[in-house]
Amino acid sequence: MKRDSSRYSARQLLLWLSYGAQIGQGTLQRLTGEVTDEITESIAASESGGFSQAYSNEDGDETSDTSQESRDNDTPKGQGARIPLRALFEMGEEELQKAVSGRYRDLKNAGAATGRLLRARCLDPQGLEEQIMRTKVRYVTILDEEYPAKLRETPDPPYLLYYIGSLPDERLPSVGMIGTRASTVYGRKQAEQFASALAFAGVQIISGMARGIDGVSGRSALLAGGRSFAVLGCGPDICYPEENRDLYEQLQSQEGSGILSEYCPGTQPVSGLFPLRNRIISGLSDALLVVEARERSGTMITVERALDQNREVYALPARVTDAASSGCLQLLRQGAMIATRPEDILEDIFGIAADLRAGTQRRHEKATQLEMKQEVRGKGEPTRITGAPLTQLEAAVLRSLDEGEERSADDIYESVRKALGYSAGIREITTTLLMLSMRGIVREESPGRYTVGGILEA
Repeated sequence: MKRDSSRYSARQLLLWLSYGAQIGQGTLQRLTGEVTDEITESIAASESGGFSQAYSNEDGDETSDTSQESRDNDTPKGQGARIPLRALFEMGEEELQKAVSGRYRDLKNAGAATGRLLRARCLDPQGLEEQIMRTKVRYVTILDEEYPAKLRETPDPPYLLYYIGSLPDERLPSVGMIGTRASTVYGRKQAEQFASALAFAGVQIISGMARGIDGVSGRSALLAGGRSFAVLGCGPDICYPEENRDLYEQLQSQEGSGILSEYCPGTQPVSGLFPLRNRIISGLSDALLVVEARERSGTMITVERALDQNREVYALPARVTDAASSGCLQLLRQGAMIATRPEDILEDIFGIAADLRAGTQRRHEKATQLEMKQEVRGKGEPTRITGAPLTQLEAAVLRSLDEGEERSADDIYESVRKALGYSAGIREITTTLLMLSMRGIVREESPGRYTVGGILEA
């Protein structure tokens, strides 16, 4: 006996497939068509009520695509019409088993897919939507205008995304930052500097929230006041790894940032899920930056997906003896773009001028609608600063600098610690120096050595 799907929207039925039947991206493509255009057209056709009649042809010729089927290694040639979305919900048990089996060469896989669909028959799509909306989790489908446009244009976009917080802003540029979990001091420092500078320049940072480079990149972007997003290999309501709990919470609470996953709430982290999510990290990004990676690592899977999606790939150089960066060196040999400073990416990909100071200053003035003058006295003459007001830490950093005299970050750290009366972290100091450098208030005269930048005019 067939069930009536007419009272449900295609959006609700996609949620039923994902959250109720737990049908993954690969299975849905197997059943309804390999490429997303066919899935979308199939769903659109179902809205016009044309599916039941089309599928009634037992030979399945009406939806046959021999070129498509020939690429599907698990589907017998000439058999198994693509199954309409609404038909997955409406078909009787025997009809469904026959239809699903026609899409597989492996009967075990066909049985597993059929079993999930049949077990979900007792679930109401609208009730599932109401259940989701009672939590902090939201969802967007490939049919929705809010679905990320960059991701939609990739060869294999997920048909549904769950998220907590916000979705990436399509009007802003995005860079995926990835790397090894077993990061070195060098890798973590570079991740901090690049993520902070890019985020401060208005670039959204996309990562996987893994320990190591991913986690450092996400935190640094948030610390710089930017937007950051984590794509998880589990449900969006599950924090993994637990050691990044602080980042997980910050991504949800900081405006313009968020947690994303194609896996429904409650899905536990399993090793096989993580490689699949990597295509989403690169798909949401305009460019991919590999900070630190070994030659054989999961990072290289993301690189492959980025190349499939025609994304530019950047890699950081390192000493040839550094095993942790052997993957980056390999990428550079193969033609990846070299990134020695954040401006390399900003200039190449986004057309942002090499000298970011003027643009950053204007952005601050426009955002705050505030112009103020401050005097920060060192041993020399006062330094006049216009634009956004300084924080207590920024003012302390400037007071520790003498105009015309270089000081190391370590020296500045000691001076600030004494001046403020509390132990500011060295990471806070280096990040503050980077931010002040980008505003033109501080100059890095030589690697790791700074002076006051001079006078900035409004």
